[in-house]
Amino acid sequence: MSSVARAVVTRNLPLIGITNDLLIAQTLGTAPNTQGHVLGGALRPGGHTLIGDAVISSVSALRADVLLMGGHAVTGAVLSETSLEIASVKRAFIESAAKLPFTGGFVQVSTPSPA
Repeated sequence: MSSVARAVVTRNLPLIGITNDLLIAQTLGTAPNTQGHVLGGALRPGGHTLIGDAVISSVSALRADVLLMGGHAVTGAVLSETSLEIASVKRAFIESAAKLPFTGGFVQVSTPSPA
């Protein structure tokens, strides 16, 4: 997702980005027509994303026109994440958005094995 933030800044797109990622907000804040807002929460150990009930509560109060979100894997219509905490935050973001394009630096799409 940082590549999407860099593309927004390079093109100087007028938008307000709301994120739980400190690096994405910092990137968005470098362009004159772009604002980066960070939702409060607990810093994920070893990372730069915020997680927890505070983020989920903040996201639940929002209504976004478009959600740009990355993930670790997609199988069919299922987006996978590396932790339950991140999955919960992303679920709240999905529920708050009108449009859901998926973005990712690397996406491995696989067909589920027959049971």
